[in-house]
Amino acid sequence: MKGRGESEVVVTATNRLARQLLTQWDHQQAVAGRMVWSTPWIFSWQGWLDRLWQELLDHGEAIPGGLPRLLTPYQEEWLWQQAIEEETDPATLLDVAALARQAMTAHALLSDWQRVPSPDDLLDHEDGRAFMGWRRKVLQRCADQRWLLAADRLLLLMRGVDFLPLPQSLRLAGFDKWTPLQQNWLALLQERGVVIQEDPPHPVANQCWRVEAADGLSEIHMVAQWSRHHLLNNPEQHIGVVVPRLHELKGEIERIFLQTFAGGQLLQGKTNSETFALSLGESFQGWPMSREALFLLSLHPEQPLTVGEYTSLLHSPFWRGSDEEFMARSQLQAWLRKKNLPWITLAQLAEMDGVPPQCRSTLQNLLPLLKEAAGQTLYPSVWAGRFHQWLKVWGWPGEQTLESHEMQLQMAWWELVGQLATLDDLLGVLSWQEAHHHLSAMAARKLFLPESKEAPVQIMGILEAAGVVMDHMWLLGFSDENWPLPLNVHPLLPAGWQRTMGSAAPARHQQVSQSQWQRLLSSANQIIISHGKREGDREIRLTPWAQEFHLYAGETFSKTTAWPRQDIPVQLESFLDWQAPAIPEGEQLSGGSGLFKSQAICPFQAFARYRLRVESLPEPQPVADLRQRGMLIHWVFEEFWQMVTSKERLLALTTDEIYHWTGRAAQAGVERYCQKFSHEMAPPMPEMEIARMQKMLLHWLELEFKREDDFQVMAREHKEALEIGGLTVDLRPDRLDQLAQGGLAVVDYKTSLPSRASWREERLSEPQLPLYGLLRRETVDVLAFAVARPGEMEFRGVGRQAGEWPGVTRLEQQEWHNLLDHWHQALTNIAEEFRQGVALAAPLNATACQQCDLARLCRIGSRNTGVGEEDESIEHP
Repeated sequence: MKGRGESEVVVTATNRLARQLLTQWDHQQAVAGRMVWSTPWIFSWQGWLDRLWQELLDHGEAIPGGLPRLLTPYQEEWLWQQAIEEETDPATLLDVAALARQAMTAHALLSDWQRVPSPDDLLDHEDGRAFMGWRRKVLQRCADQRWLLAADRLLLLMRGVDFLPLPQSLRLAGFDKWTPLQQNWLALLQERGVVIQEDPPHPVANQCWRVEAADGLSEIHMVAQWSRHHLLNNPEQHIGVVVPRLHELKGEIERIFLQTFAGGQLLQGKTNSETFALSLGESFQGWPMSREALFLLSLHPEQPLTVGEYTSLLHSPFWRGSDEEFMARSQLQAWLRKKNLPWITLAQLAEMDGVPPQCRSTLQNLLPLLKEAAGQTLYPSVWAGRFHQWLKVWGWPGEQTLESHEMQLQMAWWELVGQLATLDDLLGVLSWQEAHHHLSAMAARKLFLPESKEAPVQIMGILEAAGVVMDHMWLLGFSDENWPLPLNVHPLLPAGWQRTMGSAAPARHQQVSQSQWQRLLSSANQIIISHGKREGDREIRLTPWAQEFHLYAGETFSKTTAWPRQDIPVQLESFLDWQAPAIPEGEQLSGGSGLFKSQAICPFQAFARYRLRVESLPEPQPVADLRQRGMLIHWVFEEFWQMVTSKERLLALTTDEIYHWTGRAAQAGVERYCQKFSHEMAPPMPEMEIARMQKMLLHWLELEFKREDDFQVMAREHKEALEIGGLTVDLRPDRLDQLAQGGLAVVDYKTSLPSRASWREERLSEPQLPLYGLLRRETVDVLAFAVARPGEMEFRGVGRQAGEWPGVTRLEQQEWHNLLDHWHQALTNIAEEFRQGVALAAPLNATACQQCDLARLCRIGSRNTGVGEEDESIEHP
């Protein structure tokens, strides 16, 4: 290549090839010992046309009639949408935006081939006739407004060729096909004296093999391990991976390469992002920083934020004060959840107690701007300015130091907002929500791929690989279904006409495929072509184009291949992850019966909850969840027995008095619930909930009437302490009854169906009543669950003097004492186990995992035995 100057211009088929040629030029100059050198004129095809268009714009005044305005892709899309909606019955349209994009590509196809179907060609093609109607409308509006579609730009360049600075020589690299419009353009350049040369493909590699993998995932593991193997041997090598279905497999490929290159920092100090790169860009909505910008711009001052939205807002690192106030904001959102606030507005949030200073000041500065805009309809350019201002007030993208790709994304984002300002002529005035919708749609369409230093492993699609030369190349997924690429027939144009025209002609498709295959086989000295033999239940065959090559005879790579790492001095430390430090003598840990329950069903759960103090945040609900309904029933029953303190008084009540006192208890319980959870019930919800609670209480009293013994309610929720096995347990029985025979009955309300089966086992998974029994061992006669569920009211318990108490099993004196002794020993063992620091993630049964919210912490799902499966071989120390 010659130095900078217009004597020669190199135009490539892809941006990647242009970057590679520029990198090679720079490397050649550095090897030659030069400190400074000129940059050659190397462009991709689109980059070259962009430069020529800019040159033409610079001479616009000299061109008769001037130049039309070139529309952006989103402007074009919206123009086609308007035409489709005006010309088509809305009831027949499912996705107008997708149809508009199809119409854009159909028009580009006609422009490239410089032909349009005749009315006879469209006789049997209803979609084609509809498209041609949309096209006439779009072209007419472009003529009226002096707009230019991107597909027609090259025609205008050809008309203004005399105003363009043409090179003496034009070299073309990496092209496999030319459209008639491109051929006419190149012929025009030759008429103007431009010498055109097309670089032929490199010689075909003399080392080509094929590889068979069990399936697609195994195939990806193979290529990842193969790439890492080559880099470990020589980090300076350039490795290419070409994937026909890269857009479908991107997620799996990225995951497996990240997993394989987890030790990427060992490769000459490179991180994963510097080791491999995928050429496929991602829409703005796929990048957290731009996705957060769209979220911030959607927040209306009076529109309620859901739990997920205000949690996302307070945890977001992309606005002012996020680093400094991280803990305070996390505590605030935890408090909001515990107060059971299922929604909250920005205005309410700004005035709440406990809001950190920067959070409060940002919201207070922003709210007047948002309230002013709430009811306005403005042009897109005005909304673009508003959006820019609001993000500045938010402090987007935050105060953290941006990495290179984030800085590029920030610049690209502001350009995207600027493009919104170009839609005034097309859209007219819009509401805030409509403007945000268009910005979101533009972000969804716009792909962003950050520019970075070329990674040694490049993962590409077929088109991106055109003309690229590597040291090693792996062609992944080249089955007979993926190669050659399927013939592309546009759905909005008659298939027969497309074959006649040439764009979908099988012979041309075969010729282009042959050229692409030739370039792929000449892209490296070593080529490996692979496919997965199965996809689900289907058998997959290798493309016949690679059958001539021999099976790879070298080492087969799999996900289990172990690779040597560089010798880095590391001091390893071993420890048992199920054994926590023992609790020192004399140190007291408080906890209720839940501590014993957790230690019994899974020691790790008890360690996390009662030593690490881990707790999940509640999920606010507009109505009470099961846990809250259980508390509500407790409160209603407690209120009733505070007013009606004995069976004697209960029997003395008239029917009207019973309805009166149960109604008062239900009302007091619901009011207590609303106060506890900051829950405002909209009418008629309070009345309905009070009626429901009263009905449940009345049904329960029917069961109390069946008890033949007299009782006096001595205490409700009375806190007491029990020391057992070196642990102090705080107990709070729901209800303590004094029986007529002189003993006590402990009653514990339940809205679930507790099991008494564990009371005879070594690990008491229901330790609550056993603990109450040990608390008052000498005086207690009955231990009973009071199961209060809609349509299911019963006592479940045991006693030594149960009398005629329904649902309570009567035990003989010795059997009663034996049961209490068993409980004492079992609970002592559990307490000592907890004190010794046993924290093994060993659930007692499958239910223990299903009802636990600590799976992310204990990571039991990573075990080979499965998640939460009951395993009788597990032994608790």
